[in-house]
Amino acid sequence: MDSNKMSSGIIPGVIAGYVFLAYVGAGAGPARMGEDGSITITAANGMIDMVGGMIGSDAFVGFILHIVISLVIGALYTGFFRDNVYLGNPLMDITVGGLIYGLIWWIVGGNIIMPLIAGGDILQLSIGPSFYGHIIFGHVLAFLVVLSDQAFGLAYIDGRDYGRLPKRKHPSGFVYDEFDEKTGLDKIGRTIDPERR
Repeated sequence: MDSNKMSSGIIPGVIAGYVFLAYVGAGAGPARMGEDGSITITAANGMIDMVGGMIGSDAFVGFILHIVISLVIGALYTGFFRDNVYLGNPLMDITVGGLIYGLIWWIVGGNIIMPLIAGGDILQLSIGPSFYGHIIFGHVLAFLVVLSDQAFGLAYIDGRDYGRLPKRKHPSGFVYDEFDEKTGLDKIGRTIDPERR
């Protein structure tokens, strides 16, 4: 696994983890006014309560743990899954790849690892919020990874590896990208000289 590829999935994984919690429910219940005028938020039986409870801790630790898990799952998506599951184009990565990856983590995470840690029965494959949440997580993760690849000018070469998008003709000249040995940085600019592109 390439660490550069893995690092490109960290932020999309964290964002997809937030979307998962927004869909499934993080666990905060309604706010209530106490007799002394204080406002308290009651804890519901939500996802972060369950994750925190698996390790004998509270919802805040469960939230942090869930985000760290999302970060790792995002890194594994870009570092391992996309290299080994060839789908051909970005739309297939989002639709089919996101679906497959979401299903994998619903089975592995929600139906094997969580029950093993919590002491429950494994592989209770019930269709519910966790199922749909993992599917949404997979799609959001795949979409954000494809979006960030496009934003940073990355593309698949032969469907498997990253490379720069081909140089394009700009209305005011050719876009070029040169490596500056002195600074160690890429120079990006425009030129009318077709040899420099």
